[in-house]
Formats: sequence, C-alpha cells, structure tokens
Amino acid sequence: MSALPVSHVVATPLVELDAPSQMPWTGPVMKARAAGPLCTQRPDRLMLWAPGDSWVRGFHLLAMFKSAPPEACAVLTDTLPPLDQVPSDGWVAAMRGAHPGPLQRGAAPFACAELRSDRIFRLLLSGRVRRRPELLSLLRLHLLAATDHGRCVLERWEPVIRVMFGGGLAGMMPEELRADLEELAGVARDGEHAVTGGFHALDPVVRDPADWEAGARRYLPLAAAHSPSALAVVERWLDSSFGWESAPAFCQETWRVTVAMALHRLADDPWLSGRGVAELLFPGFGP
Repeated sequence: MSALPVSHVVATPLVELDAPSQMPWTGPVMKARAAGPLCTQRPDRLMLWAPGDSWVRGFHLLAMFKSAPPEACAVLTDTLPPLDQVPSDGWVAAMRGAHPGPLQRGAAPFACAELRSDRIFRLLLSGRVRRRPELLSLLRLHLLAATDHGRCVLERWEPVIRVMFGGGLAGMMPEELRADLEELAGVARDGEHAVTGGFHALDPVVRDPADWEAGARRYLPLAAAHSPSALAVVERWLDSSFGWESAPAFCQETWRVTVAMALHRLADDPWLSGRGVAELLFPGFGP
C-alpha cells in the first residue's frame, strides 16, 4: 500500500470532506454528503481528501464504510497528523502540490472502527482503562466526542475520567458518570447497527425496492432513536412513503438515496435536531 500511486487508481472513489482537492483523479469524485449512498454500493477501497483538522473526520467517515478495509484505503490531507493518533490500520499521506506524498501507517493504540464503536465507553465502564493513558486519545478522537452532546458530556467529566485513566477511582465511579457512559455506549452501538444494517438493506444491486423500504422502516428509526424531534420527523416521512415496490423507478431511487443520506447524517450526530433531519427528508423544507 505504501507504494500505491493513489493519484492514478482507476475507479477508486475519492471523497472530499471540505474544499475540493487539486489533484488529478481518474476515479469518481464526490462530496462527503454523498458518502451514505456510496456506502450502499459497497466499495472495496476508497480515498478521502480531508485537509487541516478534518483528517480526523476522514477516519470517522472511513469507519462507516464496512465494505472497505482501512488497510485498502487512505486519508489524504495537507499536513501530516501525528501518527500516534492515526488508527493503527489506517494510512495517511500529506499532499505535495497536486500529488500525495508517501503513505504512512498509523501508530495509534486503536483501530479505525473503534472511532465509532462503543468499545472505549465499555472499557471505561468496566474500569479497564486504569493505567492506560494512551487510550485517552481514542476518547478524544471518537466520533461522539465531535458532537455537541457528546462533547458536553465528556467535558463535564474530564477531570474524573483523567483520574480513571491514571489508575484512580477503582470501584468508585460516580453513578451519574456511569449513566452518561452507558448512554454514550448505547448511542454508539445503535449508530453502528443502523448504518451496517441500513446500508446493507439499501444495496442497489442485490436488494430490491421492497428490501429498501423494509430497511428504511427498521433502521431509520433506530438511527434517530436518541433525538425525539428527529424521530418524529422520520416517522412522518415513513408514513408518507408507503409502497416502494409499486412506486415509479425514479421515486424508488430517490427514496433509497434519501434514506442513505439520512442514515449517514444521523450516525454522525445521533442527537441531530428534527429540523436537521427534515432538511434531508423533505426537500425544500423551510422555516
């Protein structure tokens, strides 16, 4: 992988998180908002352009692609991040003009998938982070720590959590902290279940419109379960879109893509407001 000429990989998708990249690319190029529909197509490799501090979001996004092993992908950025914060199964390269420099392997004490999974919260709950300060970086870089709600929870408990990583508070976790960590673990678990099952059900090649509808009805509410206002919007949309199998082909594909985009958005922020979901599910949604 380190010798791969990533700027000339035929048919490998390039996903751009922020500003457009300037490099030549022979495969498809798309914005991050299209990542949900791309997940349903089950790519086996991809590249992500994530300049500046968005390199972390690049790995968050890569962890959502269950069909693409991180070892077969790379995050391209403009400044090489510290390798001890890059997932151990991830590759990163800094751009040199219009072309990427050498790919370098991450050296963090966690894998890419753990940036979305419930593992770090379960380790905290079980007391298994004692004298493992290296895992603090996983907590700080976790997808939920990038949400408003998750950030507030972790900042509230930051002094206590730091003591836990240092070996303190054995068997003495405050009950409020335990409840907050249980919430974060449950949210991470539900998000992973929603995108894994949802994108599988929305596959445009091996699934049909009846499967797409069944997947939408099962996994969209799961993804929205932690935001009452978002769940209300999801239920209203599902009530308005019965009978996918008999709908015109254009409607079937539009609904499929819409659900994939909503799953992605809700997986990235499980506490997303109803308004944020409505803007995705109801085009032209206004004040």
